[in-house]
Amino acid sequence: HWAMVRAANFSVARLALCQFQDLLGLDGEHRMNTPGTMGCWSWRFKWEWVGPEVAQQLANIVAAQLLASGLKATAQGYPTTEVFGWANDPVKGPDAFIDGNNGPDGGNPYMWGHVFWDKTGGINYFLCDEPAVNKALDQAVKQNDSALFGKAAQMYAATGCYLHLSDNLDWVVAQKWLGGIAEAQNIGANELAFSKLTIQQ
Repeated sequence: HWAMVRAANFSVARLALCQFQDLLGLDGEHRMNTPGTMGCWSWRFKWEWVGPEVAQQLANIVAAQLLASGLKATAQGYPTTEVFGWANDPVKGPDAFIDGNNGPDGGNPYMWGHVFWDKTGGINYFLCDEPAVNKALDQAVKQNDSALFGKAAQMYAATGCYLHLSDNLDWVVAQKWLGGIAEAQNIGANELAFSKLTIQQ
């Protein structure tokens, strides 16, 4: 099954999607949907099916794509305890580290700010800390002030601990008959406001 996954990822397509069942190498009994039958969309995976080899295979595909682009790259996993240790001894860390963690599921900027920017935050791998940023976040949540949240982000970026690469605002792929996408997306990390979607005639 990995041959198929690799073929999809190395095709000329701009986007390659693989079902989780395919990544796990499961057979037809684990099909998500069989049109015209009852009980569809009820499939669930079990955590014991998911091992580190799946993540390593996907990492190898990414590394191979980078190599094909002329970049020297290898891929390996690291335990979380080791990742947090790099802040105290950066030489032990890799040249580049890509974290697959998407952060908190809620879209509240206060939650995201503290998770990534606070020294005690769960995904602040560099253990950077700027008390003024924490204070700005506290004020922003009390006043419900979007401008203050933005100011906190700019203050944290100025520390050099955080590099903003992109605004992930337009991430929804939809059929042409589905309207209201722009208004419905990005209310949270992985959320759509379904009440704002429309059917276009």
